[in-house]
Amino acid sequence: MNPLQALDNARAVMVDYFSDLEIDRAQIGETAAPWIHYTRRTGSHLIPLEPSDSAAWPAPGQHVKILFGAGDRHKVLRSNLDTAQYFAGQHPDDRPVLVQYWNGRTLRAVTVEEARDIVRKHHDNVETTWKHQDKQSGRA
Repeated sequence: MNPLQALDNARAVMVDYFSDLEIDRAQIGETAAPWIHYTRRTGSHLIPLEPSDSAAWPAPGQHVKILFGAGDRHKVLRSNLDTAQYFAGQHPDDRPVLVQYWNGRTLRAVTVEEARDIVRKHHDNVETTWKHQDKQSGRA
């Protein structure tokens, strides 16, 4: 299955902000990791589920620009979970109309609650690995 099918699925339910899909296309092309794709009538959002050792994460102690500020890799990771929780907590009329999960092999529609749980599990696994690495290296 082609992961870019998610963008065609999204385009079918969107009415505006189609330029978001070009950003998503670039992100999908840059990662082999699983991801969650949220589609609203007016835009989309992609959360890549990069492994803990991915070069996509800032190096330990490095701060990078993120929405509304800057943060280290822990804050970047946390922002993904915050986004998933935000979408799951919205009034049903305001939630994304389509949420898709690419596990690296197959694409399937999921609920916002399932997506939140997938992102939470990913967050917890990566955070646990980083904390263990930080402890072993003396950074903790």
